[in-house]
Formats: sequence, structure tokens, C-alpha cells
Amino acid sequence: MRSLSRLTALMVLPAMLFFNACGPRNSERRAPRVAVSGKVVFIPPRAGESFYFDAEAGVRIARAAAIALRTNRPRLVPTDFAVARGPLRSLILEEYISPEQWADVARACGADYLVHGTIDRIGWVDPFDPSLPRCTFTLTYSVVEVARAREILRTTVSGAYPVNVIADGGVTVFAMGPDGLRERAYEYMGALLARTFYAHTISVFEVKELSQSENLAGD
Repeated sequence: MRSLSRLTALMVLPAMLFFNACGPRNSERRAPRVAVSGKVVFIPPRAGESFYFDAEAGVRIARAAAIALRTNRPRLVPTDFAVARGPLRSLILEEYISPEQWADVARACGADYLVHGTIDRIGWVDPFDPSLPRCTFTLTYSVVEVARAREILRTTVSGAYPVNVIADGGVTVFAMGPDGLRERAYEYMGALLARTFYAHTISVFEVKELSQSENLAGD
């Protein structure tokens, strides 16, 4: 079965690469959901029963989000999330962390906005072909505005990596290996968080794969 999946990947990959190169009609331009300037801190999302900073996946996703934001939105500067570890530890017994408390954490980091959330689900095989390595996930996250200590966005996004099922940038999931797939998947999820703040273009494959529901808070 695995050899068949590899053969399918090798057969389909050239067609996908050609389709991706066909032009703008095969992509979609999206505006930022939160258009602001200043400084933002990405708190490593928690996973399962773990607390913030405890899940390696969360730390890697937050780091990738900061890199993506720095690359694509120069007017919004990511701050060091490590500073938030201490203030958050003092809240570890809280059943619910309020926007006011999150604002205090952000101030400790020198940030104007804070992003926090959870990894609700993550898997490492394609649901339609268990022999095919692929990351599927669901993330829930919120954006807190520090000045008014309020949540301005709450959203849940589900998706998969690679978006094209078998490859990314011409590299198949088999060539990536398990560690490479994890690293690239965390980078992709981090980029999804960062895209909240800047306009971006996504392919038709991504339009099909991504499912997102959100609540924009009123003024």
C-alpha cells in the first residue's frame, strides 16, 4: 500500500506543479482579519491537558508565527514570547483567563496585541489514505487588544499540510520524512496565525482545504 501511495505521488506531482503555475485565476487574495500596527506577542498554544509553553508543538508554532509576521508585516513587530512564561505561570490554576489578564501578560512583553489559543486536534496520517503521511489539524485562537483589554477576534481554523496532499514546493511527504513533515507543518500553522494580520494569497488547493469560523468582536 505504501509503495502504491509513493507511485501515486510521483504520478500526480507533475500535474500539481503545472496547475500551481497556471496563474492568478488559481489563487485567491485575502485581506487581513485584524489590520493594526504596533507590537504583537504570540503565546505558544496549549495542547490537550498541557498548559501554555508546555507543548513543544505550541512553542514551534508560535516561533514560526513570529518569523512569518516579521517577514510579511514589517509594521507589526513580534515580541519575545519567552517573557510571558512567568506571568502565565501565576495563572496556571485559573479555570479561565480573562481578556484583562491576557492584557497584563501582553504588557509584560511590551506588546499591543496578544494571540493565544489551543491545538484542538492534530494528526499525522491522511484520513483518506492511512498509508500517506500528512498533517491534519484544528486550531482555535484569539486576538486580544491590550489598550482596551478586550478580545477582538476569536476563530477556529481546520486544515491540512501539505495543502497539495502529497508535496510542498516539489518535495514529497516521503522525501520530507517524519521530522521534516512535522517541522514544515508547524511552520505552516504558525503562518496561518500570522496571516491574521496581513493580506496574503492562497492557492485553490488551500481554499478547498481550509475551514474557518470566526467571531469578530464589536466596538
